Amino acid sequence: MQEVTTCCGMEINVNKTFVLLFDKDRKRRESIPAPDLRINGKHLKTLDINDVCRYLGYWGTGEW
Repeated sequence: MQEVTTCCGMEINVNKTFVLLFDKDRKRRESIPAPDLRINGKHLKTLDINDVCRYLGYWGTGEW
């Protein structure tokens, strides 16, 4: 993602960018760690399963 955005002249604000994993299987979701994603060496925060987020006007959680 970093290479593509750099090529296009875009920047990603890592303070506003979060990772939200979707998976209805709670046992699998709890047993597999979230990926360690970084942009320019800065770690992207992974939202907890119960955290609520809004994207393009839609609200969601890790349980959909």
